[in-house]
Amino acid sequence: MRFLFIGLFFLLLALMGSNAFSQDTIRGKVVNTETLAPVENAHIVVKGGKGAVSKKDGRFEIIVFSLPVVLEISHVSFQPKEQKVGVLENASEIVIMLEPQVTMLSGVSITAGEAHNLAGGNKILVLDYEFLDGQLLLLCRNLGSGKYLLKLTQPDGTFISEKELDKKPEKLFRDCEAKVYLMFKDIIYSLSIYKENIKFSGVYSQEDMVAITRCIIEFENRYYFSVYAGNNKTMAYYYISEEVGQPVKVKVIKDEFKHKMWKDEERFASMGAKEFTEFDAEFAKLAIYTPVYAPLIKLLNSYCIFDFVNSRIEHFSTDNKSIKEVPIYFHQQKGWKKQIYFDEKQGRVFQLYELNGISSLKEVNPHNGELLNNHSLKGFNFAENIKIYDGSIYFIARNSEHNDLRQVYRVGF
Repeated sequence: MRFLFIGLFFLLLALMGSNAFSQDTIRGKVVNTETLAPVENAHIVVKGGKGAVSKKDGRFEIIVFSLPVVLEISHVSFQPKEQKVGVLENASEIVIMLEPQVTMLSGVSITAGEAHNLAGGNKILVLDYEFLDGQLLLLCRNLGSGKYLLKLTQPDGTFISEKELDKKPEKLFRDCEAKVYLMFKDIIYSLSIYKENIKFSGVYSQEDMVAITRCIIEFENRYYFSVYAGNNKTMAYYYISEEVGQPVKVKVIKDEFKHKMWKDEERFASMGAKEFTEFDAEFAKLAIYTPVYAPLIKLLNSYCIFDFVNSRIEHFSTDNKSIKEVPIYFHQQKGWKKQIYFDEKQGRVFQLYELNGISSLKEVNPHNGELLNNHSLKGFNFAENIKIYDGSIYFIARNSEHNDLRQVYRVGF
């Protein structure tokens, strides 16, 4: 009888296949949700089973016999957490983000210093601004006279000159070669500075600007641009140059998850599913049709792609070869916005966050993906058109004493 039982047991195993006693290894890393620093000595326990303790680098491994499982994570300095783990991809590493018991900011937390109003008066409404040849160019309207004007100042707001406009402008635009254009509804002018005066240097049409605005960066006499496909779920970067007569592909980034969702939607439609409700359409817009976000950033002597689809920064050599990939997690923090800034004068990169209408910029080390100092714009709700230039933050916000005025402010780090 015993031998019959053993025989039936092994026969059952054979029928079940080799997966009956298969094992999965959960590999992960525990990090501080505010600083993204690794958390050592965190206890990670499979609910109702075995556990592990995170090492100095925050990493851990747990062997389980089936998935999904629920992990219980605890640490004396952090809030307890549960996290479900489903199907694991080959060599994938899960990330567990713990909230500190006492809120901490990455690196040194700095509330930006005194804000300096650069508009020069309580009757000046700022429509737009840009940097031209190291100076600050403001597109304004004088509410007293009703006239539109271009105002040229030094970066600290010191007045240089101004030029009245004879009709209503739309906006300023700065291209990948740092040239600035003044755009009207029917015509576009390139701008220059000659003997401290603003000059109209060239005339362009709307069709001309289509090509000009496509360029993202200029690097080593090559002009880089992006192309979207598959309802914005795939993006490719190309460059063109005088040496090469046609576009050269640099990188293709595809959001596989959203691509699958899109295909599922097509399949349901082909099966005669009812029309989408307004809610379904809004969900599809947010979850499926949102474009891939992977900005290409020009550094001082190279360039990189912040690939938020695959959670990495990919660096490229001067001959457009991928030379390094750095994992990133800072886009999982609360308040993360799809906006990266580059200080072209100092070669520093910053990520925008926004909580309760207050913007903050956290410096990113592009070579290791870590966050450094945090600069908060407290006192200014919903700051707009943020730029960083030579160690200062510039932005448009409403005047605290005259709420109908939008003016440009500057704060130093």
